[in-house]
Amino acid sequence: MNTTTSNLYLAANLVHTAGNLALSLRAGGLTIDTKTSISDVVTQADRAAEDYVVTTLHDQRPADAVFGEEGTTHLGTSGTRWTIDPVDGTYNFANNFEYWCSAIAFTEQDPTNPARFSNRDRYLSPSTNVTAGAVYQPCTHTLWMGGPNIPTTRNGQPLPHFGETGRPHRDNLAAACINTYLHPTFYQDPDIYAAFLRVIGRSATYRMMGSASVDLASVAEGDTDLWMQHRLPDWDRLPGAALVLGVGGAVQDVEAAGEIWTLAGAPHLVEEAAAALRGD
Repeated sequence: MNTTTSNLYLAANLVHTAGNLALSLRAGGLTIDTKTSISDVVTQADRAAEDYVVTTLHDQRPADAVFGEEGTTHLGTSGTRWTIDPVDGTYNFANNFEYWCSAIAFTEQDPTNPARFSNRDRYLSPSTNVTAGAVYQPCTHTLWMGGPNIPTTRNGQPLPHFGETGRPHRDNLAAACINTYLHPTFYQDPDIYAAFLRVIGRSATYRMMGSASVDLASVAEGDTDLWMQHRLPDWDRLPGAALVLGVGGAVQDVEAAGEIWTLAGAPHLVEEAAAALRGD
């Protein structure tokens, strides 16, 4: 078994155990704290799940770098970095919605810049550098794994690639469903809101569900057609981006309205949305 394959199976085991740990802790009742806003919440389950993942990685991959949503920042020496979101969609999780997951990505030959790595919430690695990701949704017992050179699977079954039989095709944004999110505070920023509307206004419809990794898994599945969001840290972007790349999709980071937006989905839809974001 090569290193990438070994890492992928480790990632799958980590998200499966972390997600089920969080689910079991939720059943016992949660203490909910806020971070940046009333909708940006954290629970003891998030922290316990991250602690489990970090402890396991320190034991099994002691030379690897580790970057986690709940505070872990460890610069390794191996050239591999693990990016952890122990509970992605914590607001949903804390309010007993099913739309949340545990997510992990790993990046081999990692291009992390140590000087920027400490700027946690604003650090953005190029989305296309990710090697593979694993996303587990405990409430539906669904595990996705994949990456740019690893065909994406759902519970072990390969998902159809873009352009293959059995996968919906949308000719343009006017026929597409976009998975996205824009925090209410950004509606007050005219430039960001205008950039957002330039894309959404061209779509058939859109959804805001509150878990980027599950959103991206939905795009990889073909249930939705395109994902778009801005100012997301690596733990929210990389695991799901890997899944989209694993079905032959495109992932593109686009600068617009002074922000970095990440787009993922069918290549032609990504290009159309990128042009709309930039106002081309």
